[in-house]
Amino acid sequence: MAILNNIRPLLVGARIFGCTPHRLTDRELIITKFGLVYSLFIAAIIGCICIFDFYINVYHTIEFKMRLLIFVRSCLYYISILTDGVITMIWNGFLNIIVSRIYNFDYATKYNQNSNHKMINACKFIIIIVLAYWTIVGYFTYLCEESDFIFNAIAYSVVNVTMSMQIMKFIGLLLILYQRFNYLDQMILQSHFKKGLTVIVYPERGNMNLQEICWLHYLLVTASEEINSVYSTQLFFWITISFLNGLSRIYTLTTMQAEQKLYLVIRDSFSVVACALNLFAISAFSHFTAARANNIRKSTFAPQASMRMKKNFDNFEIMAYFYLKKLHFTAAAGLIRVDLPLLLSIIGAITTYLVILH
Repeated sequence: MAILNNIRPLLVGARIFGCTPHRLTDRELIITKFGLVYSLFIAAIIGCICIFDFYINVYHTIEFKMRLLIFVRSCLYYISILTDGVITMIWNGFLNIIVSRIYNFDYATKYNQNSNHKMINACKFIIIIVLAYWTIVGYFTYLCEESDFIFNAIAYSVVNVTMSMQIMKFIGLLLILYQRFNYLDQMILQSHFKKGLTVIVYPERGNMNLQEICWLHYLLVTASEEINSVYSTQLFFWITISFLNGLSRIYTLTTMQAEQKLYLVIRDSFSVVACALNLFAISAFSHFTAARANNIRKSTFAPQASMRMKKNFDNFEIMAYFYLKKLHFTAAAGLIRVDLPLLLSIIGAITTYLVILH
């Protein structure tokens, strides 16, 4: 079954930039020696960029508030990039368990076993857009910097592309889960799906019962929670980095002199847009995946589904399960809830800090 094939371009893009030291198969992530060596090589390059970046951009920044923002932002950038590779290697077995849960769902429900070429092409297009976007930003960095412009342009592009690939990899996993939750929701509500599950239902019996819906829902929700636990730290880094980067760029745009270079304005404007897109993508995919998972309860106990499936509502354990088993994505071990309302909190925080900084 082509579980990972549909997001293969995102995983390959992440691997090229050292975020995923794996050999990719249809439904397994295998760490290879070459992948480890390559990831260590990329980590060494990122480390060197980090040291030079601190010296050039932090040490030479005169204003204290701007220096502090750049210092914190740069630290989080490089810690996040290096942490992603470490987490991926440490939790590799855990990631394979997650993929196996999705495989069990696909096998049980006879989910589409062929690759989705539209989705694959969309992933390729996104990779091209990300590379082109940060290449353009790197070019404007080259034009606006007064010294060390080549290093700054390369560092700016490489670091931001790497973090974007990390985020795209996470979003790809969420997209896989969203598709399965949506498929399960449609199976419950509609009658034109194939009758019977491959694993736990006798095909001749017909529609699913509560226990079977509960089992399928449990597979996907557990996989989602496990992905969240693996990426909890990274989600915190991505959200914090995008917040600080957007804050520092907006602060620069609102305090710069009128005679300063147009290229600097364009570069920082591009950066603000990228931060906004990163925050929106993380929040939106997390929000809608969780919402689709939690909607299964409503579909399961909807009148039309209840009449067609003739479910036994005396099973209070199943009803309690659907009431209690709610999916929410969080960052920093539950400290931050990742959903669309988070964007409003971030906008409010940026506004508040801009007032304080001015």
